[in-house]
Amino acid sequence: MPSVSRDIVASSVEEYGKAWTTQDPIRIGKIFTEDAIYVERAFDRKATFRGREEIVKYWKYQICGKQSNILFRHVESEMVRDADRPIAVVKWLAEFDNFRENRAGKGEKKVRFCQMAKITFEGTKISYLEEYAQGMGGSAVRWPGIYASEEDLWSSIRFDPPKPPPPVVCEICNGSFPSRTKLFAHLKESTVGADGICVPNLKAKRDALLCFSICYSCKFPEKKLLDTFERLGIDFFGKVEALTWAVPPEMSAMALVNIVTIKFVQIPDHDVPFELIASKISEITENEISVHGGGLVNRPCAPERREFERYGVFIPWVYLHPQGARDIDDAAERLASSLTVKDFITAKRDESQVKMWRRPLEETSASQFTTDDTLNVMKNAARKVQDASENIKIRTSTMDEPFHHCCKVSISMRQNSPGSIEGLVGLMVAYARSDIDENEFHAAVLESQDACHNPIRTYPSQLVVLLEPAITRYENKMKLNLCRNKGTAQKVTSSIDNAEMAILCEINKRQHILSQWISN
Repeated sequence: MPSVSRDIVASSVEEYGKAWTTQDPIRIGKIFTEDAIYVERAFDRKATFRGREEIVKYWKYQICGKQSNILFRHVESEMVRDADRPIAVVKWLAEFDNFRENRAGKGEKKVRFCQMAKITFEGTKISYLEEYAQGMGGSAVRWPGIYASEEDLWSSIRFDPPKPPPPVVCEICNGSFPSRTKLFAHLKESTVGADGICVPNLKAKRDALLCFSICYSCKFPEKKLLDTFERLGIDFFGKVEALTWAVPPEMSAMALVNIVTIKFVQIPDHDVPFELIASKISEITENEISVHGGGLVNRPCAPERREFERYGVFIPWVYLHPQGARDIDDAAERLASSLTVKDFITAKRDESQVKMWRRPLEETSASQFTTDDTLNVMKNAARKVQDASENIKIRTSTMDEPFHHCCKVSISMRQNSPGSIEGLVGLMVAYARSDIDENEFHAAVLESQDACHNPIRTYPSQLVVLLEPAITRYENKMKLNLCRNKGTAQKVTSSIDNAEMAILCEINKRQHILSQWISN
């Protein structure tokens, strides 16, 4: 069968629209064949009409009887015609007031929809019409309007981003800028040269902000950084005006990743020797502070910019057993044996066991240090704490060699004051060691630690590690890799992995602090 011409399709749809807007049943009957089929709603027996007489009857009942203020628009540019058969697919927009029966007080409703229709022709008349409508109700829908331009209609359907404003031109140097803000910054930092064009104003003060992702295991990292830049001299930036931390250093004695923004008096005219600065920081601080990554930024990573932060506490299993106190001195002496970073790297290379999610304890090397009972007590404590607060996520887990003798407690929260993590971990340790019963633990979590008969001592702050702050939005805006996530550069990830080994070894050296805390 031959294809149908574009003019016949357009003329038929135009006549269909006029029959609809004028609510004329005679007009609608003339565009259909005698035995035509009109599927107003697919797979619905009551919405399928056979023959011209039934179609006209439906038109009188539905279109003439229930609708008013009808608007119709055929989107002719999106017509599709079959090359071998007299079939076309068309799109139209419609808008009308619809009367709904048996709706007391809510009978009238404004209806808007975009409709697609498959049409089969016999000559110039329609023998088959099948419609599919997409309603335009709901708060997320943006109705373009029945008379929107083709461009606006196409853009609205695809939700194209708005077009950028036209560039702004500097009248002095004819430089082009994407916004007035950029133009004003250009004018502020420039002056008119002898030849009448803009040149950099070297006297204009501009803030220089250098953002670092760092690891530290020392007391007073802020003081050490200030001393380091003082020793570096003014060749790099000059005087340091201020340091801003994503997580204030007093929140944790050690950090695997923390973000510090350093404000200098003036931005340098030359490229920043970032790699040199990072190596000098490690050298001067004797590796107590190491740099993962960073760069120049235009705003500091202030504490309020972080969504939350993750902390890690690594507790030897022997200190979590109720009977562990009897052998505390011997355990402390064994744990003080010097594990080094080299031991950690060797264990990682030799690790042949495939990691599985939630392996049974007996399949891990930690089974020689703890039991299922202790493991379940810690998991139960973590679950109770998390259930009691919407703002805390906590998880306990075993660790791989050579730190398989430790229980890892991971806590995600936004700590507003120092000591919150230490108090929480101290409570969990007391519960695991049966120093308090389940009722006391539950009351302490929900109310206050004053609910316990025996005072709960806070965990030693020297053994709490800030793992990293969550500052994804800041990283994206500044286009920097600062923390460990899916999009982080391999160099930064490797630096953080190496720092993690060093932090764990440092914690192992401090086990005597935990031994004294348990004994007292």
